[in-house]
Amino acid sequence: SSDVCSSDLLLLRLLLRLLPVCFLRAQIADGSPPSPTALGAVLRPYYRLRHELSVQNDLTFRGLRLVAPVALRRTLVDLAHEGHQGIVRTKRRLRDVYWWPGMDDLVNTQVKSSCLCQSSDKSAAPSELA
Repeated sequence: SSDVCSSDLLLLRLLLRLLPVCFLRAQIADGSPPSPTALGAVLRPYYRLRHELSVQNDLTFRGLRLVAPVALRRTLVDLAHEGHQGIVRTKRRLRDVYWWPGMDDLVNTQVKSSCLCQSSDKSAAPSELA
């Protein structure tokens, strides 16, 4: 039935978004190659931090911060941005607990696209009066 197919597709999409963290855990366990060129594109952003990464209870950490799976990153930004306190505070809230490559870019993009934040942005040019 079409319900089974659509639920299978959703599960497959979720699994594909979780794979980078699974690959990363395996790479940490196996040890890093001598050069980032030996890694695939998914793992390359982690190479320069390889000595800071660890796995504990199937969770991947950079120091004390949890490496967030790709599938959860947008949701984490949304949760950290509750209250619409802006980009700097959203990043600070996330950095207390989480890390992932490109976190700053994702926060910038998501917060700037927030309708409520755009409407209350004091740096935006005032609209012309009719």
